[in-house]
Amino acid sequence: ESEGDLYYDDGESIGSQENGDCLISRFQMIQGEISYNVLFNHWEGSDELVFTVMTVLGFRDEIESITVNGVGSRNFYQDDKGMVTIYMLQLPASENWTIKLNTIQKP
Repeated sequence: ESEGDLYYDDGESIGSQENGDCLISRFQMIQGEISYNVLFNHWEGSDELVFTVMTVLGFRDEIESITVNGVGSRNFYQDDKGMVTIYMLQLPASENWTIKLNTIQKP
């Protein structure tokens, strides 16, 4: 399991966090499922932010496929050191979403 928060603002204005002109969200990975949840969003520019590539480190189980918001995808690469790169994403930073890493079941 792992988790982390993302804070984003325009990078120029002073007092963005104090004024609430920002985006705060949380990434969580639990049992091969990555969830992204918006915790606070009052920044007008957040609609322009899109995640297009995601890299996961330390994932040793072999992946068969992935699902992005419940839709199957084969747009990923996994190396033998536990790095997974998921590409051709179009996930808005202003919306909640999930990615499930479907692993190959070993007998």
